[in-house]
Amino acid sequence: MNTATKYKMNSISLKYGYQFNLLRQLAITPQLGYNYNFLTANAAVSGNTTYGNGASSSAFTLGAKLQFVPMEHLSFFMTPEYMLALSKDKNFKTITNSSNFSGDGFTLHVGLLANF
Repeated sequence: MNTATKYKMNSISLKYGYQFNLLRQLAITPQLGYNYNFLTANAAVSGNTTYGNGASSSAFTLGAKLQFVPMEHLSFFMTPEYMLALSKDKNFKTITNSSNFSGDGFTLHVGLLANF
């Protein structure tokens, strides 16, 4: 029977940047920001400990959003960024050291925006 606790990392971010239009349909937005990460636990077995529930970290972010607008009301974006950890609580460090996620390093966000 697997008694492992599974964690999900949630993030709340605040970004500040200025958009530069490279072409009519292409823009880049250099961004500085702050990122707050927190873990939520989902116990796989009833009664399993969820001591890491609410464990958190914070980070300074530096990135650049590249946005392509092929037509009005539709755009594709890609945002590579680097997160530099400012703080990590003890439980966050313990859990992330034995898992496949972290509170710092490179990230890439890719998406589609439909504006109405």
